[in-house]
Amino acid sequence: MRRLGARVLALALLLASSAWADGFDAALRRAVAAKELALDHDEPAAWLETLRAFQDADAIHSTPETKYELGGAAAHLKQADLAVESYEAAVALGLQGAALSHAQEYLAQNAANMAHVSLRGSAGAEVRVDGAPRGRLPLARPLTVFAGAVKLEVVELDGTRQARALTLRAQETQELDLSVGPLAANAAPPSATNSTANAAPPSATNSTPAQSATPSAPIAGWVLLVSGGAVLTAGVVLLPVAQGKLGDARGELAGLCLVRAGSDACTTPQTGQRDAAQSQVDRIATWKAWRAGAWAGVGTGAALATTGLLLVLGRHEDRPSAQVGVVSTNTEFGLNVAGTF
Repeated sequence: MRRLGARVLALALLLASSAWADGFDAALRRAVAAKELALDHDEPAAWLETLRAFQDADAIHSTPETKYELGGAAAHLKQADLAVESYEAAVALGLQGAALSHAQEYLAQNAANMAHVSLRGSAGAEVRVDGAPRGRLPLARPLTVFAGAVKLEVVELDGTRQARALTLRAQETQELDLSVGPLAANAAPPSATNSTANAAPPSATNSTPAQSATPSAPIAGWVLLVSGGAVLTAGVVLLPVAQGKLGDARGELAGLCLVRAGSDACTTPQTGQRDAAQSQVDRIATWKAWRAGAWAGVGTGAALATTGLLLVLGRHEDRPSAQVGVVSTNTEFGLNVAGTF
């Protein structure tokens, strides 16, 4: 029974990781597609959809690339406060290459005009700045806002609203405690679909394995084998697509630049081609993130399918139970599976 319980726990972790990978990949695909549309049409509505799509992906898993893309969409919408906040987060997470240079250039031009608000309050409450949604409490970082008069609004899970009018000096950080008694401790967590870019990611350590009837090993094995194969196939299909798009963007960038810094940056664009060159640099960063997601799908799918195959083969109960480790960094996600089933 102890070994069977270990198997159930391993299965729960694997299925959770598969759902996580599928959710992040799907959200990232939607965000990339939205950005491609926005680059083609360059309309506020298209950039707003891009911003929201990357917020959804970032709420599932924050990476330097998702934060960078959030900053780019916000900059196109003239939301410099959110752009500065996102670019600062991207740099802190380890942004590299041409994207890092672009983010630092934007921060040098705009960060000095910003102030910060450190908020404490009820878990799950939505935070709005001048009417624009900026995340749910607890926030991963202090809010970045324009210096001067700021209207801050917090909407509790029960619909109760608190509004505060603040006046901040440039580079000032103000702390604000909005706790409202029992609600702060007992509020239910927010829905993942409503989370925005600044919401802290959920912790996998809070998940509790289901205590319902345990599926048999062969059934669980087939579930893992099929789902893992699907994730692996998706990753394998997406890899050449992402690589091809990346090559196309690099080729177009080469035609727009007089002097390049490596294959992904343009030091001196041709006359009148600065914006076009920057658009290609942004596309390169986006497709590099897409390619990283495809590799993650390949690794996760292979681990799931392998584990499922071991279960289907029906190893005996006296074998050691499996040990499953979840490996997550700012830019990668994977599984470490050891032992036998």
